[in-house]
Amino acid sequence: MQKSIVRLLALAGVFTLLFIACSKDDDTPPENKMIQGNWQFDFSIDTVFNPQNAVVSIDTTTSADVSGAYFNLKADGKFEANLSDTVVTGTYRLINGQTLELTNNQGISDQVPVITLTDTQMVFMVRDNDYGNGNYSKEYFHLKK
Repeated sequence: MQKSIVRLLALAGVFTLLFIACSKDDDTPPENKMIQGNWQFDFSIDTVFNPQNAVVSIDTTTSADVSGAYFNLKADGKFEANLSDTVVTGTYRLINGQTLELTNNQGISDQVPVITLTDTQMVFMVRDNDYGNGNYSKEYFHLKK
C-alpha cells in the first residue's frame, strides 16, 4: 500500500514538472507571416485633396516609372526598401494586422495603415499633410510578391 502512495506522489511530481515545463512561455501569437517576403512595387495612386476634402489632382505611378522598387520584409523583423534609387534599411513590425511600423537605422519611425494584405498583394496608404495651404494627399502603394 505504501508503495502505491509513493508511486502516486512520484507520478504527481512528474505531471507537475511537465505542466511547469509546458507553461505559457510563448503566449504571444506568431508574427503575421503573410507580410514577410520580397514585395515588388506594382503601382501607386496619389490623390491630393483641398481643405474641403475635394479632389485637386490624381497621379498614378507605375512600376515602369520606378524600376526596381521593392520592400523586403525579412522574418527576423528587419527590412530593406528601395523606392527611389535609395536603399533604406531598418526594422519593421505589423501592429494588430492593420498597421505597418517601419523604423529606419537612424531611429526614425513611421506607421502606415495596411489596407489590403494577402499572400500575393499588399496595399498601404501614406498620408502627407505638408502642403502648407491646407491641402493633403493620400497615396496608396500597391505591392505584389
